[in-house]
Amino acid sequence: MKKYLYLTIIITGLVLALLLKEIVYAVIVIPIARLVYNARYLGGIILGSMDQLVFWISFILSAAIIGLVRILNLRDSSEKISDVVDQDIGNIQSWRDRLQSLTKGDYFKWRFSQFMSSMTLDILAYNQGMSNEQIKDHLAKNTLEVPPEIRAYLQAAYNKNIDEYFSTYRDIDRNHSPLYLNPEKIIIFLEDNIKP
Repeated sequence: MKKYLYLTIIITGLVLALLLKEIVYAVIVIPIARLVYNARYLGGIILGSMDQLVFWISFILSAAIIGLVRILNLRDSSEKISDVVDQDIGNIQSWRDRLQSLTKGDYFKWRFSQFMSSMTLDILAYNQGMSNEQIKDHLAKNTLEVPPEIRAYLQAAYNKNIDEYFSTYRDIDRNHSPLYLNPEKIIIFLEDNIKP
């Protein structure tokens, strides 16, 4: 739409310039020509009267300023590149931080189990050609075909109230909670179930 608007303005301007040739010549062309001539004339006078040392110093200063601006712009672009690299490392660091957070307490174990369970259920749904809701229904009904310790881990992740969940294990041995399952077992289970 804008192309047509610009094209219309240019064509209208040309038509008006042809129709009003004398006015355009007197109002626009002659003043611009005088301005260019006077600027060239004044520039020649200024350059001719200026000492060569001043001319060369101003030239070198201008070149130095332009060079510094270019160098600063290159630094900015290298910082942008390092941000992209940091973002890629961020995914690996995110995994490392999640695994390290397991030692911080029950809440972090529960959050990690939610993350791992979501990924596990996605993979199982894909492998079995089901929707995520169907897989969650099988999990809730204990009909999901996975090892019992993995099923308990997945169910623990979807417990809505973490305090209530862990209060039942406080009276018993807390280390028997499904959330205390070694993450390596879940990762091995995922590796075994990923189809190429």
